[in-house]
Amino acid sequence: MKKKIILWTKDIDHLILNRDNNFRVGGIQVQMYMWGVTLFKNDWKVYSFTNLFKNNKKKLESIEFLYFPSIKYINPLLSLFYTFYYLIGVRPQVILLNGATRDLLLVNLISKLFKGKTIEMFASDSDLKPEEELIDRKLDRLLFRLGVRITDNFIVQNTKQADLLKTNYNKTNPLFIPLIWLEKNEVELEICKKDIILWVSNFRKLKRPEWFLKLALNKPEHKFVMVGNATDIELFEKCKKEAFKISNIDFLGGLSFTETNSLFRKARLFVCTSETEGFPNTFLQAWMNECPVLTTFDPSDLIKNFQLGVYCESYEDISNGFDQLTSEEFFKSVQLNIKAYYSHKFSSQMHYESLINRFKI
Repeated sequence: MKKKIILWTKDIDHLILNRDNNFRVGGIQVQMYMWGVTLFKNDWKVYSFTNLFKNNKKKLESIEFLYFPSIKYINPLLSLFYTFYYLIGVRPQVILLNGATRDLLLVNLISKLFKGKTIEMFASDSDLKPEEELIDRKLDRLLFRLGVRITDNFIVQNTKQADLLKTNYNKTNPLFIPLIWLEKNEVELEICKKDIILWVSNFRKLKRPEWFLKLALNKPEHKFVMVGNATDIELFEKCKKEAFKISNIDFLGGLSFTETNSLFRKARLFVCTSETEGFPNTFLQAWMNECPVLTTFDPSDLIKNFQLGVYCESYEDISNGFDQLTSEEFFKSVQLNIKAYYSHKFSSQMHYESLINRFKI
């Protein structure tokens, strides 16, 4: 009989259906989708949640979707009912959660009733900084922290997360998996003219999109492209208005995962201006297309140690790093580093086997 796992998140279905431009899809959904496909290939029965299809067990690709209505602030009893209903009904051997969510506590408590194994996979470094979690309500942040305290199985994306987990929760020896990816882009890169400077992220204050706009304004000889969903609608509209004043930038707003991937094939350089991350999926999308990264966030110092781009601490550093990466000799040397590093670090099968062996599932 196949083992069963629930990927405890919503909106993977939006990703599969190329509905990213409705603001629902981010790095968590991308990584959970990758895990779903990998688990399915290894003979698991994979479930996740939807609020698109009210008929249960709607199957898309490798994943069966169970209807779970959107419940944000009201009716916690309804949330309890659906959680209990699906955990008891499906009886998964494993429940995988990703990122900071109040659901971690409830899932843990109920899954223990039938000896299910709960695994928390951290997304952003902020998940492990009390009061900085990307959760709106104070009560929900508290529930998440309580959930971390009663959880035994953790996956971290970088060394800083491991340090924060130990410092703030006294939890040690997590499994280290930065990200997984299904395959390298085998399309001949030479057929695409790599001439755009790309920024891809959800619009939030901590992503500092205004730095990318400033860079485009100061480098008029280059073509810039900006992609992202309006998580913060006010910031999104402000940046959109500013972008229209800059002749060498295309502000595209939210795009589907497929459309965004096509832009990475054309990108000469990917720019990350975020204050904090975990391990961005966009780095892998860049590297699978041999595109260097110019970034203000460096997970486990990979950018610096393996020279996969340029790490920056300020806007001035970004401007200088941009000039460095647009010089042909340095650009080619970084591309060679990316080829050597990417090919053996993000194999989905390799990390699947690590997960199975560590958590004995």
